[in-house]
Amino acid sequence: MPTPSRARITAGELVVVCSHYDLGAIDEVRRFRGGSRLAPKVLISTSTGEYLLKRRAPGPANVPSKVAFTHEVILHLASRGFPVPPMIGTRAGSGSSGGGGGGGGGGDNSMLQLGPASPGGGGVYEVFRFVRGRRYARTTAESRIAGACLAHCHALLADFHPLFPAPRRTFHNHGQVPERLMAISGTLNDPALRSVCRALADAYLFASQRAERFAPTTDGTPEQIVHGDWHPGNMLFTDPNPAAPADRSIAAIFDFDSARLGRPLHDLANGAMQFSVTRHMGTSENGEGIPPSSWRIALDPDLFAAFCSGYLDAPPAGVAATPDALRAVPWLMIEAMIVEVGVPIAATGKFGKLAARPVLGVVHRAVEALAAGADRLTTLAAGR
Repeated sequence: MPTPSRARITAGELVVVCSHYDLGAIDEVRRFRGGSRLAPKVLISTSTGEYLLKRRAPGPANVPSKVAFTHEVILHLASRGFPVPPMIGTRAGSGSSGGGGGGGGGGDNSMLQLGPASPGGGGVYEVFRFVRGRRYARTTAESRIAGACLAHCHALLADFHPLFPAPRRTFHNHGQVPERLMAISGTLNDPALRSVCRALADAYLFASQRAERFAPTTDGTPEQIVHGDWHPGNMLFTDPNPAAPADRSIAAIFDFDSARLGRPLHDLANGAMQFSVTRHMGTSENGEGIPPSSWRIALDPDLFAAFCSGYLDAPPAGVAATPDALRAVPWLMIEAMIVEVGVPIAATGKFGKLAARPVLGVVHRAVEALAAGADRLTTLAAGR
């Protein structure tokens, strides 16, 4: 299955979209490579500042009610002082359709909808003020900050009740995941993948059972809106203060497209996994190819402990603070890792640009290591 090419915003499309916004005189436009290949973005520099224009990828994320829900979440967090990029509304009298942050077609709408006859084929567009910052440097200080910020996000969303319907989906205990994993070898016509896919399906089922044992979803713990995709790629840190190099904070949290109704514990587990694992596969930082025989996924225990302590120490204490809930975290991490890789491979035959067989193999080894170290991870999560 070929990897889809990166979508682009055309020049004619850009002119039409920008005509619905008051961004000032445009000085420069550059393609912005980040996020989904199917959701093109451009960085626009104008007389009033820098802006990021995004056309939503086709599919569920492009449904106006889904976009409106996402914008509700962002606007709610912004109203509470949470570091999200400011959304830019359409100009007065633009005649666009909108939702989430504005009224009808009179302007100040948080999204712009253009029909298929428009340049570029139309779609749903968003404009945000561009925020500059630095990527996660994989230090314990920044991992702790990321954990504390997630706790703050959960606290601000605990009493949030959106007007638009919130998706309810989870990587945990999903009945279709084992089926999708087992279908990979047939879809790719590669019988050699059957054993590793079976092993991952069994590992997923076992991890789901263990997580349910320690933190059952039927225990009455309330659901709430959660971020759903808390990882370093969706976060920017402020530049270091020369007077206090250790003083770092969050510049922006973005990409709320996976926001959903769910359990904060699951968000915590996924975040702990994302901020503590190192993926050594594909291409190294210096651009050299890494042979598949050397691929690995390893967890840094110090980063893991820092993330969890940042979350649990942030006031108010997270709902994941109970000892039994913490025992579920390693197993939820295993589920999240398998879903993150297995579902895209089942859908496209690859993980990004990487071939399925070596990726599934390295994930299987990583999952086995996490399972073997579950007790140790629980101890680290509890700060002991």
